[in-house]
Amino acid sequence: MTTVGLIMMILSNGLVLVLTAYCFYRVCRAPDAEKHEHGMLDIDTRDAESSNE
Repeated sequence: MTTVGLIMMILSNGLVLVLTAYCFYRVCRAPDAEKHEHGMLDIDTRDAESSNE
């Protein structure tokens, strides 16, 4: 691999990692973020209701 190819690979991977970390930071630090976090048992899928069709 040439030096230019190595530099481009490091820069592109670094950009992806920084952008991903920034997006996670924005999502986790949003106002009222705790209200939007749900566990598997907190979500009502309504599939347990009896359907009389």
